[in-house]
Amino acid sequence: MSIQAGTITRAGIQETYGIQPGLLQQWISDPGFPDTVGSERAPEQSRGAAQLLYDAAAVDAFVEAHDRLQWLQAHHGSDAVEQELLTKLPRGNPADLLNRKEFGMVFGNFTRGEPLGDSTMRSYVARGQVPEPDRQPDDGQEPQVYEPHWFRRTINTFLLNRPGRGMRGQGRKRTESEPGNPALIGVLPEGNPDDYLTLTEAGVIVGNFARGKPYPRNTMNNLKTNGRITPDRTPGDGRHPDVKEPLYLRSAVNALAEAQRKIARG
Repeated sequence: MSIQAGTITRAGIQETYGIQPGLLQQWISDPGFPDTVGSERAPEQSRGAAQLLYDAAAVDAFVEAHDRLQWLQAHHGSDAVEQELLTKLPRGNPADLLNRKEFGMVFGNFTRGEPLGDSTMRSYVARGQVPEPDRQPDDGQEPQVYEPHWFRRTINTFLLNRPGRGMRGQGRKRTESEPGNPALIGVLPEGNPDDYLTLTEAGVIVGNFARGKPYPRNTMNNLKTNGRITPDRTPGDGRHPDVKEPLYLRSAVNALAEAQRKIARG
């Protein structure tokens, strides 16, 4: 990680804080980033440019001040990051119902320090980039709602588990590169073909069968938007028993899993 005691190279900074080159360059370009303290070739390096050296303690102080989540991840792990993120979420009952505008306020303030515009939230909802609403007008539940609403717990769970969780230079690339479990690939769980499953449950089956790990909610929403899978039951469809969210027959989920496996195999 470093050549001289107390110093760190650019490669060492990337390794220590788990960041990509683009974010490292942003840090270095910041006027407050520590100046270099020298340069030196590694013992095994016989030619080429020498590596720039930085004071490791000064770099660490900069990261703590400017990218605290990266600093917490490097020093204390994911649990500390989650606790820090929880302090950024507004307090409230997990069962509170929030409309799209309120969702946008929580989402934007959490990720960038200002609310998301309604047009942005409309796009996110349409593209399946946020969870499906928990409540819809005329869904037969109480209290009655006149526009889509989400439970606060749904929003908080989404924000705490979204790729990167607000940590720049990390997240999606690392998450997507995590290997699946080969033992799950090509194996369908037992069950009645007429069982009804939620979209999340369908994502577990389809993802595990196709690649050895569950599909995230956004992927399943995209498959639904593209007509790859459609609900067999919906709230207020007049059938009994009533359902509180869209449901999918296991037989349809299994068929989608087979199709996604073929795509994954090329």
